[in-house]
Amino acid sequence: MPLIAGPKLTNFEDVHPDLRKEAIGLIADVLAKSKSSNRPRLIHLCGIPGAGKTRYAKQWISQNCDFVCVQFDTVMEQLSGYCRDRSELGLAKAFQKWELPARAIGYHLFQSLVENRRNILFDHSATSKSHIELIQNVKNMGYHTEMHYLSCSPDEAIRRVQQREKIIQRHTPEKLIHDRHNALPELLPVYESLVDLFVSVS
Repeated sequence: MPLIAGPKLTNFEDVHPDLRKEAIGLIADVLAKSKSSNRPRLIHLCGIPGAGKTRYAKQWISQNCDFVCVQFDTVMEQLSGYCRDRSELGLAKAFQKWELPARAIGYHLFQSLVENRRNILFDHSATSKSHIELIQNVKNMGYHTEMHYLSCSPDEAIRRVQQREKIIQRHTPEKLIHDRHNALPELLPVYESLVDLFVSVS
């Protein structure tokens, strides 16, 4: 059983064969709990880790129940292998081991939702150039596209993620924050001209 029906929306990794069954179940569960839309919308969040995207996403979903939130960290936390390694290896090593497998499943989940015309809130930093192609292809499939940008300094983001790790047991490397902060200045003008609506969230 294929995880997606058509060509990939952008160049993302295949799901490891050992994780296919778990991925199929996860995607099927999300599809079963959501409905298609005649005028589907994609809201792509943008901002470094710690900028407040997840909090913003939770508030948005609470007020817009017809949207599905796609977040790779949430995908990772649903994987049995990650949960096991988090207990046995610790947060940092478990994150390092499972970040990429979860990302692959997350992109397949995202594309499956697009192919089934769900309204999507994509909780992602948008710091990968590949998301320019991804958003353009989603637009070509008839979606109204928006980007909601949350600005935050690296120092403030690091402080927030350190507090968050103590509360919800989710690790975020400091290098990841700086790398993504450095990537945004080049990408933001491109996104602003690409999407149907660009929103700066204060």
